Amino acid sequence: MQPLLKNRTIMITGASSGIGEAYVRELGSVANTLVLVARRTERLEQIADEVKTKNPELRVSIQTCDLQHREAIDSMLTSVKEDVGTIDVLINNAGFGDICLVENADWEKLERMVAVNINAVCYLTRRLVPEMVAQGHGGVMNVGSYLGLSTMPAFSMYTGTKHFITGFTESLRAELRGTGVAVTLVCPGPVDTEFKAAAALPSYAKPPGWLEISARTCARSSLRGFRWRRPLAIPGLIPKVLFNLFLIFPRPVHRVVNGFMGRFVRKNQNRLLGQSGLENTDQNQGS
Repeated sequence: MQPLLKNRTIMITGASSGIGEAYVRELGSVANTLVLVARRTERLEQIADEVKTKNPELRVSIQTCDLQHREAIDSMLTSVKEDVGTIDVLINNAGFGDICLVENADWEKLERMVAVNINAVCYLTRRLVPEMVAQGHGGVMNVGSYLGLSTMPAFSMYTGTKHFITGFTESLRAELRGTGVAVTLVCPGPVDTEFKAAAALPSYAKPPGWLEISARTCARSSLRGFRWRRPLAIPGLIPKVLFNLFLIFPRPVHRVVNGFMGRFVRKNQNRLLGQSGLENTDQNQGS
């Protein structure tokens, strides 16, 4: 079995901060070439300079791209092909969320969420996987969320996008079995990134400190699972334990619990959801 990450050309979306930046730093000593995709060019250049200082032989291609727009992705992929050639590994990390009751949601924001969280992931995968199959090796790691395995009121649209990623990734793994292309789904719990501060999370959505993990821990844990070609990586010991406990209870129990939570949120929505709108398409929020 060929090495999955060592001396490979790896594309990371949402690479300018949070979990995406942590992936860049973890892979900087392993990859031959890193392709960093995000909207903030200056931040990408800063990260690239830092990782190249530690590994002068590393090649870094900076690609400024707004993944909401297919035309921008097409232009970016053309530039990547000319600059570095074939992508061996794709890490679909970029994404954003929104906290609100669905009847209060900003539809334009929801459309952008679908474009980034679903369309961009599918389109990049569709464009890059054929060459991986042709060469007989490669990998796709999709960063989903624990909400792609569960549900929570006031996160309905975001949860829906992450459930899509769960189903898409599991099915893709089955399709690519025997081709040499590895596929892993990453489902982080709460991750301590700048996303949380930038989004002004309401009290309802703030996780307890003991449940959070760092972006570095998330990246290391998920890359370990990816290297081992595991179907699912849940970074952090406590999130793993909670997920396994979650599986013990049947779906009707979850519905009852979420029903109580939903009524509580609706009753207190002005206090709990007064500052909604989690948006940062340069990173995945890890929740």
